[in-house]
Amino acid sequence: MRGSILGIGTDIAGSIRIPVLCCGIVGFKPSVGRVPYAGQTSASRPGMTGIAPSAGPLCYSIRDAEMLLRAVFSASSDDMDDMALGFP
Repeated sequence: MRGSILGIGTDIAGSIRIPVLCCGIVGFKPSVGRVPYAGQTSASRPGMTGIAPSAGPLCYSIRDAEMLLRAVFSASSDDMDDMALGFP
């Protein structure tokens, strides 16, 4: 319904990838730690082992996803989230 232009979702077992498939939008699960949670509640519980959750974009186009990730990667993401990888 075009309710949001850009969004950040979390993914462990398809929570970004399945809605993208069903709704005709663009999104993917980046490597763990690339997109900081920055105040967002983590999708995992403390001490939970197994597959690590990852935050990633949900957008209308690849261009939108690229713009969002360029903005996130150029910021000091390790200042917002201790678990984020702080490299460009």
